[in-house]
Amino acid sequence: MKTPSDKLAQMLERSRMSRGELGRRVKSKALRWNQPHISPDATRVRCWLEGDTPRAPVPDILADVFSDHFGFRITTYDLGLGDGGSADAALVYTLRTRLRWRWSQTWGELTWTDESSLQPRRLRPWLV
Repeated sequence: MKTPSDKLAQMLERSRMSRGELGRRVKSKALRWNQPHISPDATRVRCWLEGDTPRAPVPDILADVFSDHFGFRITTYDLGLGDGGSADAALVYTLRTRLRWRWSQTWGELTWTDESSLQPRRLRPWLV
């Protein structure tokens, strides 16, 4: 017999999201994780609340959705969907994605700085 997921239900209630809204946010996040086949609806979320365990990487995506919503880290353990061992997969992915974005932004800034440093000194009198 399935045991209802009290932790997930509490987190959903605390977020004040509907089941449909949670499903939409999970789908949107899954697309960013290059997982286009993940497309939960309100019925699927209800099944999770009733005790069905979602297959990987859905628990990590759920944790990431709630983390974005609350502004602090939520793990799969906090949702009652996993042990502490797999809880950091979403964090690693999120950090990797954000670092990639920052790297491209930083590279653009470095390129701009490099181009400006090639200008003649007469155009930059403050450096003389």
